[in-house]
Amino acid sequence: MYTADNLGAAERNAAASAHGGGHEGELFGGIPIFILVGDDYQLPPPTNTQKGAFDTMGSQPSISQQKTGVAATGAQLFLDLSEKCMALTTTKRQKSDQQNLIEILGRLRVGESIPTDADTLMEHHFTNFSNTDIESITSTGTTMHLFANKKPRNEFNYQKLQQITNASNPVALIKTKWESTSGKPAVCKAHFQSHPITASILSKGAMVCLIEKNFEPEWSLFNNSIGEVEEIVFRDGDNPNNGDQPCYIAVKFPQYSGPAWDPQKPKVSTQ
Repeated sequence: MYTADNLGAAERNAAASAHGGGHEGELFGGIPIFILVGDDYQLPPPTNTQKGAFDTMGSQPSISQQKTGVAATGAQLFLDLSEKCMALTTTKRQKSDQQNLIEILGRLRVGESIPTDADTLMEHHFTNFSNTDIESITSTGTTMHLFANKKPRNEFNYQKLQQITNASNPVALIKTKWESTSGKPAVCKAHFQSHPITASILSKGAMVCLIEKNFEPEWSLFNNSIGEVEEIVFRDGDNPNNGDQPCYIAVKFPQYSGPAWDPQKPKVSTQ
């Protein structure tokens, strides 16, 4: 599904920035190893004007003979990288005790499914479970819920927040405050056409997620990292209802691998 234009542009950008730049004469800016991972049963690129890997390997003239710039570079890279291939034959998303599902997915991948495959998959459709069964499945703390739209997602999050809050564990509505280090008025621009967050609704025990930024990838604090609020600490006399900001918020990220803020809780990070 990757296009020659994208691959060529990736090489150009890497050459201009890798190792601090200055290595434009080296492929990918001198990055020693570059690996493409894909599935030869995937769909072609979703465009008629840009070609993918298989378009560079047929009987027709190479894209490099028809195109210039990043498209030609990408086409040649597809050819070069195809000379050294490794087949990944082990399924990682399914567990070893899910052999039946592994075999079904293997047949679906190549378009060779059998009638019983559909029957087996439909047995797991939520309409075949009673409300009691669904409640038992979704009541565990490890269940992930997916929503097609923001409204039902937000309503579900509010319900979960309501379940963990009480008089001794109230909800804090923390309004966003922008600051500038240049002395000029702070300006926040929308990122990826999304609106900046105006406030966060938190309480102890609430699940939170880092979004739209890789804060510290080396510490496993990257985009979509999920954590649990451990503490929300305000100065004496401050109140979030008055727009006051907390001194800090301690969040437990299970995958956190950075410096320990609290030696007794090495997975906790302050924000």
